[in-house]
This record gives sequence, C-alpha cells and structure tokens, in this order.
Amino acid sequence: MEVARPVVLILDDDVSIRRSMWRLLRSVSLDVEVFASAGELLGYQRPARPACLVLDIYLPDMNGLDLLGRLATTDPELPVVVITGHVDETLGPRALRAGATAFLTKPYDEQVLLEAIRAALFRPVCRPRHRR
Repeated sequence: MEVARPVVLILDDDVSIRRSMWRLLRSVSLDVEVFASAGELLGYQRPARPACLVLDIYLPDMNGLDLLGRLATTDPELPVVVITGHVDETLGPRALRAGATAFLTKPYDEQVLLEAIRAALFRPVCRPRHRR
C-alpha cells in the first residue's frame, strides 16, 4: 500500500511570503497549496492525505485566530502552524490555546519553520475516548 504524500497548505495574504515558503517547501520535496484569503482556504476540498496549515494571523477577510477556532470544529485533525509579523505578548499563547501546534514570528528561520511543519505533519493524532 502506497502512503500518500503530505501536503502543506499556506495561507498568507503577502504574495512574497507565499512564494518564498512555496519554494522552501518544494525544495524539501513537500507538496504545497497556497491561499491568499481565509475564504479561498475554506472553499478548498482538502484531499484525504496528511496535511498541515501554515496560517498568518492578519488576513484580509478574517482574523487567523478566528479561522483557527473555526477549523478546530470543522477540521480538528488539521495541524496548524501560526506565523505572523505582528507580535504582541498575547498572540502566541492565544494561538496555542486555540489549537496551534506552533507559533512563529516573521521573519522566520527556515529550519525552525521546517521543523515545526514536520512535527505537525507527523504528530500522533489523539482521539477522545468514548465512554461506556
């Protein structure tokens, strides 16, 4: 049985960030899909294969933290790495409490980003136990 290759979804409104992340991730043989808005991502039919989302906080049509909360109910198994250039001391803890697997700031270290993505893609999925 062949294992499906993982895909990294990039959601950032800055075209230069999307382009540079796309190049970085393709250079390590990852499949990549890019989105400029939350609406584009929400309209995307994610294939049934391992995936991870790299999510910017400030988007033109929705706050990234709000989107993270929405994804927690609509796609709870999708790991999310939050990345932003607008940092205040509350953003990181809020993102992690909302379910992000990592919180990074721009400009990002490429190796740190790759490690966060690998950890997100290959983390064990915890499913709640059913009570008897």
